[in-house]
Amino acid sequence: MAKDAEQGRGYKAESQGYVDERRRLVAELRSASEHQKSYAPAFQAAKGRFNSAKREFDAAKATHERTQTEFKAAKAAFDKASSAFKARLDVVKAQNARNKNDKRSVAEKAGVPYQYLDKVYVSKDAKGSTNIYFGGIGEPNGPGHGHYVVDRSGKVTYKRDPFDPHGAQNFEEEKEAALIYTRSARSGHAPQGTNEHGGIFWKRDSNAVLHITQYFADNYRVSWDATSSGNQNIHWTNQSVPTGHPDRHAAPSDASLR
Repeated sequence: MAKDAEQGRGYKAESQGYVDERRRLVAELRSASEHQKSYAPAFQAAKGRFNSAKREFDAAKATHERTQTEFKAAKAAFDKASSAFKARLDVVKAQNARNKNDKRSVAEKAGVPYQYLDKVYVSKDAKGSTNIYFGGIGEPNGPGHGHYVVDRSGKVTYKRDPFDPHGAQNFEEEKEAALIYTRSARSGHAPQGTNEHGGIFWKRDSNAVLHITQYFADNYRVSWDATSSGNQNIHWTNQSVPTGHPDRHAAPSDASLR
């Protein structure tokens, strides 16, 4: 019995200790709560700054991802354009090489001196003749250039080497025989006859040359002197146009004899 009473007093004393501990913990909790309340405004401000920074980060990340996508698309387009440009450049280079070889071949056939063959300028005029320029200062057709002309048949008709003087001496002499009759004076009309006055006759001057006249159904006629140097003084007449009219002696559009 005495033993039970002693245990009861022990439990009571231990229970009182728990009460004191509880009071101490409640006091600490209240103190912590008051302390936490003093930091609440700063925490809320920091939380707001964090949320703002996170929004800026998310926006920057989205912009970066969009820019990265655009960059990849632009790079793909650039790579495609670069490949197309290189392919076109290769075609142009090949064409330029062929053009250079063609120009060299034309110049070589015309007799252009060897040292100029790799740098010539070639063009065609309205008559179909090929003009070859070479040896000029700074460029093939620069000051002091040489100039050769090749007609449609491949014959050189004019030759002037670099720094040679201009003049009639540069024209190649006509070596072909003169025509006394031709069906190709006009591409679209055949001649009706030669010399309506009775045939070919001698020109009455100091040179014994044949004067030829061919006439056509549309009232055109063409005359020329057949000489040892070839055809000279080619002369067209449109008999449908009055004498003195500026077009009376203009060649027809299909004239090949000029």
